[in-house]
Amino acid sequence: QKFIKTELRLLSLVLKTYEYEVNRCEAVALDRSVSVPNTGKRKYQEDNQSRLAHPAVVAVAVPHDLVLRARKITERFNEIIHYPEHLSLSENDGQRRFAPDISSLRHTSSVVFEKSILGRDQDKVKIINKLSEEGGNVGNPVSVMAIVGMGGLGKTTLAQLVYNDPGVSQSFDKCAWVCVSEHFDVNTITRNIITSLTSEQCLYTELADLQMKLANEVNQRRVFLVLDDIWNERRDSWELFCKPLSAVKFCQIIVTTRSEQVARLIQTTPVGNIQAGFIVEKESDIPTNLRNIGKCIVQKCKGLPLALKTLASMLRFETDERRWNDVLKNELWDFEQPRNEVLRALELSYKHMPVHFRRCLISLALYPKDYSFYGSEVSQLWKILDLIHCDGSDDDYQNAEGEPYLKELVQRSMLQINCGKYLTSYSLHDLIHDLACFLAGEEFYRLEGGQHTEIPQNIRYMSTHKYITAAGISVFPHSVRAIIVLRDLGNLNQAMVPKALFSNCRKLRALYISYSKRLPMVLPDYIGNLKLLRHLSLTGEPIMSMQPDPLYILSVHIQNLALNQIGHLISLHSLSDIRITRCCCSFNIRELRNINQVRKLRIEGLSNVRHIRHANEAQLQRKKHLRSLHLGFDVVIMSSVHVVCNQNHLRPHYNLRELSISSYDSAIYPSWVGDRSFFMLTTIKLFGGQFKHLPVLGGLPSLKNLHVGYTDSVEDIGRELFIRQFAGDEYFPSLTNLEFMFFSEWSEWSGVDDGEPPCLNELSLLMCDKLSSLPLGPLRCLVILNIRECHNIATLPALLALRELKIAGCSSLSEIPTLPSLSKLDISKCRNLSSIGLHPSFTTLQPHSSSDPDLMFGMRDELLYCLLNDLPSLNSLKISSFDVTSIHLKHKSLPSLTRLCLMYCPNLQYCDGLPSLTSLEHLEVRYCPKLPIYNLHPSRLKTLIIKDK
Repeated sequence: QKFIKTELRLLSLVLKTYEYEVNRCEAVALDRSVSVPNTGKRKYQEDNQSRLAHPAVVAVAVPHDLVLRARKITERFNEIIHYPEHLSLSENDGQRRFAPDISSLRHTSSVVFEKSILGRDQDKVKIINKLSEEGGNVGNPVSVMAIVGMGGLGKTTLAQLVYNDPGVSQSFDKCAWVCVSEHFDVNTITRNIITSLTSEQCLYTELADLQMKLANEVNQRRVFLVLDDIWNERRDSWELFCKPLSAVKFCQIIVTTRSEQVARLIQTTPVGNIQAGFIVEKESDIPTNLRNIGKCIVQKCKGLPLALKTLASMLRFETDERRWNDVLKNELWDFEQPRNEVLRALELSYKHMPVHFRRCLISLALYPKDYSFYGSEVSQLWKILDLIHCDGSDDDYQNAEGEPYLKELVQRSMLQINCGKYLTSYSLHDLIHDLACFLAGEEFYRLEGGQHTEIPQNIRYMSTHKYITAAGISVFPHSVRAIIVLRDLGNLNQAMVPKALFSNCRKLRALYISYSKRLPMVLPDYIGNLKLLRHLSLTGEPIMSMQPDPLYILSVHIQNLALNQIGHLISLHSLSDIRITRCCCSFNIRELRNINQVRKLRIEGLSNVRHIRHANEAQLQRKKHLRSLHLGFDVVIMSSVHVVCNQNHLRPHYNLRELSISSYDSAIYPSWVGDRSFFMLTTIKLFGGQFKHLPVLGGLPSLKNLHVGYTDSVEDIGRELFIRQFAGDEYFPSLTNLEFMFFSEWSEWSGVDDGEPPCLNELSLLMCDKLSSLPLGPLRCLVILNIRECHNIATLPALLALRELKIAGCSSLSEIPTLPSLSKLDISKCRNLSSIGLHPSFTTLQPHSSSDPDLMFGMRDELLYCLLNDLPSLNSLKISSFDVTSIHLKHKSLPSLTRLCLMYCPNLQYCDGLPSLTSLEHLEVRYCPKLPIYNLHPSRLKTLIIKDK
């Protein structure tokens, strides 16, 4: 296998080298073909149209050296094919190697020494309280709770504490503990449960006999089972195991597992993940200097009980301070005992992952400890390292391929989620990070330390915190395939990528450099030596010192790039934030002429295009792989802009899926916007500019999302938007989401009455100050309506299918009509609202206020009273209002209400009728200082949150 992998790599190298030569020649030919001839403008335009219809075809002979290399590889493959014929081995040849099965070392029992355990009291009480709640699983006497967490976190210890609690054992007739481990064998588990219940060995072997015996033992009894260390993800096996338990009066099962997927499969009562705890064997008199080092070691283990216990057993009789410091400074895997105990426990989780997830986990060794990374960041890393692959589908440009991998690693307790204020990030527990580094060997290498670092010669992927400088590294290994320069790299003035990198790393596939915009990155001329480079990603504003010729060599395989002078990079897939300015060094749009593999393209500053022929030479219409296009225009108008657009020089290929146009400063959009030839277009965004009328878009057959706004020049919207292009056509046959925002002068909306979008189910009107009413047309499919800061709207039409209504800042609104299907109402800052029709389908009501005291209005007392006492289906109510002083509830007026939140009601003094809410489970009262709530809540309440400050 090793020989085959080696030869395949060599063959791949030969093929990619030839592919590079073909693309280089094609780039040269295309570049020559677009040179402006001396035959006059008309002849030039004819030649240009000919090139669009008949792209250049380049025939490239195979270089002689590649022929010899390919022939040699073929001969080696033939040798490998016939090699087994000459190989004769007997059963006694060679020395057998035995690797013990990790799972065979894993055994647990119910015995626990409670005095040696700290930090689990709250978790224990939480689970015991859950055990006392019978009947949570309606129609099934079996209730299951799962304790989930990473290996070594103390799940088994917590289960032991619960199992041995006197109150728990007295609450059940029968109790049993079974260690399941890796293999979920129903026969074995059932036999072990019988043995545990009866304290006698069970000799049955057939499943039918075992299940009959277990059913007899638990018949009409209260049973408590602990199944420790479950990995099984098959529902049929679990259901087969549970069959004899249907004979019980009540059965409570606790399982411990490392997989959230297992927990979701079997549990009926959620418990949640447990946090790190501590296990100590006994206290002793420790010298102060060792105690301080010990505290640092505890921090290093981040509360993982297994690691703490292992290191404590190593140091319990050690008095040499140097030995304690060694444990603190070195990796755990440098010591035999942690390697045998902690590593095996964590590696079990790794072993249970599919191969592609294992590689993704190991690659995270390129990140330093305590490094928080975002989903898009690690997804980019995995794509660069070819660990996840695009399937060529139309959605590849959205870069969401890494999300399922991240989700899977989280579910398997290998990744931790860090919920930030705006974005969610991920991180590795230090010991999982150590495991990844241990398993990575020399293939993944993280460059750390000071000057003159010696890099192992067998690495394939390398990362660094600091900028690569000639002073720091003089020799790069030939084997390196990817170099990742991470963000947050310190305060350097400028970094020059050393010549050694580009002269020695001829097999480099990816160079990813993330750095601050304050730090310029200088890429030298000899970057052109990297013929096999596929991914070059530079954030910020790189400085290119390259001459044009090396770009022919660099070019042709790069798929992600963020820099200028890109005309020969014909294999680019993603090209974002191109900005055209008026300066002499600005990007020239004609550079796009040969980049026909691009999937996503964003261009800003189109008002600064200098010549019409430059826009024409961009040849957007040739880019059949383009799926997402943004065209941005500056506010400064050049006369050539309208000529460029109206003559369709920026018209894209009809395969486009998403189109965005911003700041278009013309009264009329170009004729191709809305043309029926764009039959695959699903999303259009038109923002800003001085257009007087919207383009005719109703004939686009696949359009689902339309977002328009940020203009003060449109006064009415009518038939020009909804007009049929051909007789018999439907208006917007696929449109589901329509949004208008920041139309400051829009006062009239007409045309919908003549024919509505048949699939429209969500409509948003935001900041349309002068709009006085919605169309009176039926809008039969509208499900969600969102209106915000439309101060002139006084009434709403009767929308029979509407389920969700969110309305805010509509100061003229006086009435909400009867909406028979409405289930959710979110309303605020409607100070003139005086009437709300009957809504028998209400399940969620949220009258609330603005954070501005001058604008606060949720719903007045009398209006709230009329509404609340006729909602039999309401299950969630949230009230936040400056005006409300009392809430009166009739007896049994809200029989379905399960959740009530009273928030920021500073004048609320009474809320009678609370004890009559028989279904209420969750009551939350925040910042209602005048409301005496402590003695008013129902007795069966499960969750009560009160906060006055």
